[in-house]
Amino acid sequence: MAAFVNHIEEEEEIVRPVANFSPSIWGDRFLSFSIDNHVSQKYAQEIEELKEETRSMLLAITGRKLVEKLNFIDVIEHLGIAYHFEKEIDDILNRIYNEDSKFEGGKFKESFASDDVLGLFSLYEASHVRTHGEDILENALDFSM
Repeated sequence: MAAFVNHIEEEEEIVRPVANFSPSIWGDRFLSFSIDNHVSQKYAQEIEELKEETRSMLLAITGRKLVEKLNFIDVIEHLGIAYHFEKEIDDILNRIYNEDSKFEGGKFKESFASDDVLGLFSLYEASHVRTHGEDILENALDFSM
């Protein structure tokens, strides 16, 4: 039986085609990369300065319109840097949810539908990215429809 299994394994040798790619015009320059420690520290310092500038911009939007606040947060999300500012974004969204005139007792005000049509459409679009258990976005979908 063992001889039979060995015979089958020998017959089923897989032959894969070999890709014959032409050499890169860049050569092998990027196979190894090293950065000077001084340059690395300079970049790290610049990144920290930009993070602080963005954080101060986030804190300065408290007096702006609701659409401007949400657009700024959306831009930060799309840039992929929102994880640096989770606390600030959560604070702003909680303030919007609890204090803004569009909500009444945690639900959307009916006058919102006639006051801001573009905002209502944006709410409708945003409600379609909800996941299971997001009751606020479920309510937003019902309200905006």
